[in-house]
Amino acid sequence: MNDDPYKAALERAKADMDALHHELDRCTQAREELEIRLGKVRETIAALCAITGEEFAEGNAPGITDAIRLALKMVPAQQMTPLDVRKKLLQLGFDFSNYGNVLASVHAVLKRLEAKREIRKSKNREGKTAYTWIPRLGARAFRNIPSEKERVMEQARLLRRREKPDPSVASKPVS
Repeated sequence: MNDDPYKAALERAKADMDALHHELDRCTQAREELEIRLGKVRETIAALCAITGEEFAEGNAPGITDAIRLALKMVPAQQMTPLDVRKKLLQLGFDFSNYGNVLASVHAVLKRLEAKREIRKSKNREGKTAYTWIPRLGARAFRNIPSEKERVMEQARLLRRREKPDPSVASKPVS
């Protein structure tokens, strides 16, 4: 049986997959750029509403998680503390009326976004915890990098594998 047609089909499929990944990357980048532009317009509207005394009521206003994502995306290379994020949300006209402790909500969302590797946690110049947006293409590149917990668990698994327990030692009490 000749494998050449299958190999050719495999190569075409791989090339198609690669092309689709590139197209997805372009679309993702375009979406991020549109979200940033939308955020800037939202920020302008919120400022103009404050000046004119009109209420800013956006029909499909984002929830707090999406609003925080947007705040961080708008300054992708800048570190933002939770207080900075809250300030930026205010500038964007985010409605905090449904939140009792706004800063606690901001902290909770930032921790979730960090766990999902959408943002990076670090210390700023003042030694305060700050967060930076990881662009989606960057996030895709980091997708296969294990978290600290995953690295520790892998190290423990490797140690257990290397250390074959001695049955005579395992039954003795540890002193």
